[in-house]
Amino acid sequence: DRFAAIPAKRLHSVLEILAELLGDVRTLDQATGQLKIHRLSAAQIAQPDKGLVDRAPEHFFETAAEIESLKPRQPVSAPPGFLAQLRPYQQDGFEWLQFLREQQLGGILADDMGLGKTIQTLCHLHHEKQSGRADLPCLIIAPKSVVPNWEKEVRKFAPSLSVLTLAGPKRKRYYPVLQHADLVVTSYPVLLRDAEELLAQEFHYVVLDEAHTIKNSSTQVTKVAYQLKPHNRLALTATPI
Repeated sequence: DRFAAIPAKRLHSVLEILAELLGDVRTLDQATGQLKIHRLSAAQIAQPDKGLVDRAPEHFFETAAEIESLKPRQPVSAPPGFLAQLRPYQQDGFEWLQFLREQQLGGILADDMGLGKTIQTLCHLHHEKQSGRADLPCLIIAPKSVVPNWEKEVRKFAPSLSVLTLAGPKRKRYYPVLQHADLVVTSYPVLLRDAEELLAQEFHYVVLDEAHTIKNSSTQVTKVAYQLKPHNRLALTATPI
């Protein structure tokens, strides 16, 4: 008998990718027999060190290199008018958020309390607005007690952005003008109570603060959150994942 020696680490990475691709029947086009995969999986396949292919369209390899870098394609800095000086680690977080948006990926910004997740997120959303990409409102959902802090931070660090806070018994009067706001801030209880109105609106971003609130997939608030229609999704948490 003949045997081929295959490094276990490489074999494990190959089998892991194949199991992910072939384990989901939705990836296979029954009509053509072609395998449809997410661009992130395509990049994994084309990774130079542990990829499955030697030949592929050039953009496969370009995307693989971009994702490996965890950085945006071009250096980015806080936009003019953003009134906070980012610390080095906050700049890294801001760049990472830009990277996620470029790669059309959702993400979780997980960091200890007090290290500036709010500032990093506002810098990112401000940059999206100034770049012209944010042609729809951005929705920020937070615990009820944190909503006033978000409004305060927006007015302090990004005063050029219009912010609409949905809270209290008179909040429904503001839904007709929601689409004209840059940022919409509300709470998880309001998301549940006003699901019909919020699900009717598309958003550039939906940001879930204290995102562990929706960790239980069987709760009603989680089900509503899954149905929101953003172009981009971001979760913030200080709770270990």
